[in-house]
Order: sequence, then structure tokens, then C-alpha cells
Amino acid sequence: MINRATLAAAAALLPVLTLTGCVSEAEERPSRPTEATRSPSPTQAPQAPTPTLEAPQSTASALPSSCDDLIAPEQIAGIEPQLRSWTEVEVNAQEQLQELLGPKAYATLQAGSNQMYCSWGIPQSDGFSYVGVAVIDEVARSELIAALSDSLYTEVSVAGAAVAFQRGQAVDHRYTADIAFTGDVQIAVVHSVAGDFVGKAIASVNASSGR
Repeated sequence: MINRATLAAAAALLPVLTLTGCVSEAEERPSRPTEATRSPSPTQAPQAPTPTLEAPQSTASALPSSCDDLIAPEQIAGIEPQLRSWTEVEVNAQEQLQELLGPKAYATLQAGSNQMYCSWGIPQSDGFSYVGVAVIDEVARSELIAALSDSLYTEVSVAGAAVAFQRGQAVDHRYTADIAFTGDVQIAVVHSVAGDFVGKAIASVNASSGR
């Protein structure tokens, strides 16, 4: 039989055990960080704006404003004093080039922009010079150069031209045809009067375009 002294001792130990159990549970439970102890979130550095790359703007060549600016009257007189400028009513240079230049070269000229046509001649004779100028695109330029390289035209050197071709006079071809390129410009000249019409036209086009 349990005596009263033993029961008293056991009752005295109960608060101690209960308190000990509470302390142990508090020690095992992780404490929540307070605002003071909470780690600060990392601050992201501001991102630099992505640069916007603009597509390069291609500028078409500027052409002389008139036939006298393309080949000056004094230059024409230097080639042949009897040459004079023909108006479109007298001679249509565009129609003459269509007949004499060749289909591929003329079609490329016609497909271009800023076209200009000029003509000079000796009255009451078969002396003439017809000039056509136009701004053409790169594809048309490449295709025409390839066609001329595989034709009766011969590649020649002309000052100021990137590339130039010529078809000289023959028994069945009583005139000279010159086709030259500078930048994005095609210059076509058909002439029975000897002279550097194409070279003078190229020099004027290059001056107008700042080349």
C-alpha cells in the first residue's frame, strides 16, 4: 500500500515535469524572424534600355536638272561645233534609244526612276547623240551587267564609272553604244559623232550626287 508520504512526493514533482515539457517544446519550435531580423530582399540593378537599331536609309543619286547640266553646251561644242541640242518635238531621244540601244538595256532604263533623255545632232546630216539616264535598283543593275558581259558589248574603262561597256561601229551598226554605271545610275549613250559623251555625263552625275 502506497503511504501518504509517497503520494505527497509524487504530487510535488508534477509541476516540475509539466514545466519541463513546455520548455522543451518551445525550444524545438523554430521562431519566426521579426521585421528587424528578416533578411532584406536583394535590390535588382536597373537594366539599361535596349538600343534600337534603325535600318540604314539608302539615298538615291541626284541627277542633273537639265540636259545642259548633264553635258554643258560648251562641252558639246568641244566635241563637235556643229552639234546643237534637239528638242523633244524635233527628235524623241527616248524613241531613238528604244530602237538603237537593245531591248535589255532599254528595258532597264525604262524601269528606273528619275529618267531623263537628251539629244544633240547636226542639222541635215546623220550626226547625232542620244543620252538616257535613270536611277536603277541593285537587282536590275546586276542583271544588266551580267547580260552585257555575255553579249556583243565589250567592257571598257571610263573615268568615274564603276563599270562600262561599249559596242563600236560596224558595217551593220553605224553608231557607237555606251552603257555605264556609277552608283545606282545607268547612263546609256548612242552616238554617230565621235566623242566622250558618256564620260561627260558620268562626271556630271557624280558631281550632282557628291561622288
